[in-house]
Amino acid sequence: MDCAVNSSVKTALAAVALSALTLWPKLLLSSHTASADGLDGTLQQAAVQHFLADARVPVLGTVEIKKTGWRGWRVDAGDCLATAFVLRSGAEGVTQLRVEASPAERLFFVYDGRVLPQYPFVAVYLVIVRNWFLQFTARPRWYYPLVAAIVAPPQCKGFRRWPWKRLWDS
Repeated sequence: MDCAVNSSVKTALAAVALSALTLWPKLLLSSHTASADGLDGTLQQAAVQHFLADARVPVLGTVEIKKTGWRGWRVDAGDCLATAFVLRSGAEGVTQLRVEASPAERLFFVYDGRVLPQYPFVAVYLVIVRNWFLQFTARPRWYYPLVAAIVAPPQCKGFRRWPWKRLWDS
């Protein structure tokens, strides 16, 4: 009888531990998809718009993706025309921008002051995990890491010379 109780207690403890281990990723994923910066992405939009003005990037106009309502900026990169967006939703956003880009254009990503050929999934999700834990202790508000997406021809080099580090230093 004593063995049966011990076995039941061990099974119950294992079930609680397994539930705890599988619950936090579900909470993490559900909490970060609601918005880009804890509001509606307007803070990140404003930061990129301020960066473009501060870096004296000629903005030719705005662009809107009808399906998502995302707004971006059509800019003169010096050696080509490019479009800059704030990327708010990770893989879904990358897929949407690839659909919107013409076959002659490529997608580049700017994260932490560096221009990258691929979306920085690992770096972004490490920040998301860190922020998720910090929101319970030191950080009162959730935010999604700022990733800018540039849609431009592959040979375009002008936007790579912009002082992107300033965007993260401010």
